[in-house]
Amino acid sequence: MKTIAKPCHNCIPPDRLRYLLDFMQMRQRVYLARQAGKPWPWTTDPILRDYRLENVYREQDLQTTWLREHWLQPYGDHPNLWFAACLFRQVNWSPTLAEIGFPEAWEPRRALKIMRKRLKQGIKTYTSAYRLRQGPEEQCRDKPEFTVNYVLNEVYRTAQRTQLPWEQPYCTLQEAWEWFQPFPGWGPLTAYEVVTDLRHTRYLCNAPDIYTWANPGEGAVRGICRLLGVHVETRILQYASIRYMREAFDYLDQNRDRRILPTLEMRDVEHSLCAYGKWRRAHDCLKVGKRVSLELFRPACRNLFGDYVPGPPGASRAASRAFG
Repeated sequence: MKTIAKPCHNCIPPDRLRYLLDFMQMRQRVYLARQAGKPWPWTTDPILRDYRLENVYREQDLQTTWLREHWLQPYGDHPNLWFAACLFRQVNWSPTLAEIGFPEAWEPRRALKIMRKRLKQGIKTYTSAYRLRQGPEEQCRDKPEFTVNYVLNEVYRTAQRTQLPWEQPYCTLQEAWEWFQPFPGWGPLTAYEVVTDLRHTRYLCNAPDIYTWANPGEGAVRGICRLLGVHVETRILQYASIRYMREAFDYLDQNRDRRILPTLEMRDVEHSLCAYGKWRRAHDCLKVGKRVSLELFRPACRNLFGDYVPGPPGASRAASRAFG
């Protein structure tokens, strides 16, 4: 498969960048309509209407909203704020984190006990949003032990001995991201999620590379391939991916409708490229009659008391036939 190591200058066709911008604004209109309480369907696009897809702004996701409202804002000055973000992203399921509680004092045995209890009772403990790195089987009896003893404890103990990069002035997002890489259980994606959380705290709110750097995940790279018109499995090195994202950022920032997309950062571009790639792939599947490999959206309906509740499984598929 072809590898792109060095990008050329201004090589993404403007019409493809326009298509990306149209997608982002269409996706955000869906979010705004839903937040305003307007009835479903919020769009005529069959993929955005009938399937779940990431928001343009990652900060509007449900789990991120919970983290911000329950931990990052109320404990904004707490010395363990950075570690709270680490704990959250390694589990990434707010009911589990609510039971554990904000780590004012890190109690690994208590956290481990709660997580094991939930798993034993068959209660959802982790989310599948991120592919959490597992360690060698001989290192741990189960996933909670690996998460607590080999992932979280390692970064917490290291922080007691050394100064953290985000405690220093002018720390960049990239420097904070690189700090996590040697530790077990911290892949590029999970570390990037923590760094993005810290960007909205006292630690990295003034990071100098907010508008110039983002970690290009596999999904974002596939989105870049769509913009370039190359095979979606083309390998694009990180440096080249960041250059392409900067090119996209410049176009999007100049041409976006600020009533729909009031702000824009490199993280928003990376996040949207991932969603854009999925959206394009889903439309390709629809054109040839293949199954769309996205989670169906279940539109809410009113119960007898006038409250909105999730629709039954398959409701969106039926809606798709009705409105398609």
